[in-house]
Amino acid sequence: MGMYLRIIQNRNLPVKERLKNLIAYFRVRRGANIAWKDMFRQFFEAAPENKRPATASEEKAHAAYWNYFSGKVNPFTYRVCKNLSGKGDVRYIPEEIYIADIEATLNRDVTADFMANKSFYNHRFPSGIFPEDYFHNVDGEYLDADLNTISFDEVKQIAAKLAYPVSMKPNRDSYGGKDVCFPADADELVRLAGQGRNFVVQEKIRQHPVF
Repeated sequence: MGMYLRIIQNRNLPVKERLKNLIAYFRVRRGANIAWKDMFRQFFEAAPENKRPATASEEKAHAAYWNYFSGKVNPFTYRVCKNLSGKGDVRYIPEEIYIADIEATLNRDVTADFMANKSFYNHRFPSGIFPEDYFHNVDGEYLDADLNTISFDEVKQIAAKLAYPVSMKPNRDSYGGKDVCFPADADELVRLAGQGRNFVVQEKIRQHPVF
């Protein structure tokens, strides 16, 4: 059971807190498994030779090394690293464990979320660096470009005045164009804004022809 068992057996916390931590850890671990399952699939489709298994003893040793965190260790990280480098090492960190256990433990500073939130970029950096903000949603609260709280009716009013298409993207936990969309009119933007959470709506940048 790995970390699941350690969380539930932590007698320093009341049962309610243990269950809360167990659910939170399950959600992070499940999200990491789903995300990396898709990434590995794409990677192996592009380079199937990197899925080639190592010897049974190597993969068993790798699983035993990381058994503290999980009773079932995905061998794909080990296979990719060995096939790319030509060298086996039990210390290759399984991607799911890195996200759910190691990174989450070492990066516990609450300011990290604020620093990485795209909704605050234009207020932390000089003007003209990032696209113009139109409005935001931060943890379910709608904010205007100056980060003042606004109602959903005011969101509709802002949407009616914009030049389309615009860019709508997650303001956290996003990278490489993930989940970015380009609403083509006010109706589409209002519909998406009413369904979403934690996003920023900005002007769509016209790329230079060289790109």
